[in-house]
Amino acid sequence: MKSKSTAAILAFFSGGIGVPRFYLGQGGYGVLFPLFCWTFKIEVIDLIDINAT
Repeated sequence: MKSKSTAAILAFFSGGIGVPRFYLGQGGYGVLFPLFCWTFKIEVIDLIDINAT
């Protein structure tokens, strides 16, 4: 099981390009993040994920 604190640190420093998603084994989301980082869709997904945990 991956550490949530490590994922949070990765998200803080490189969340916009999908690094924490690859770390957590969510490669599909990891590929989408760099493609849509210039929109606000990724931030909405992050807010939903933060509230779900």
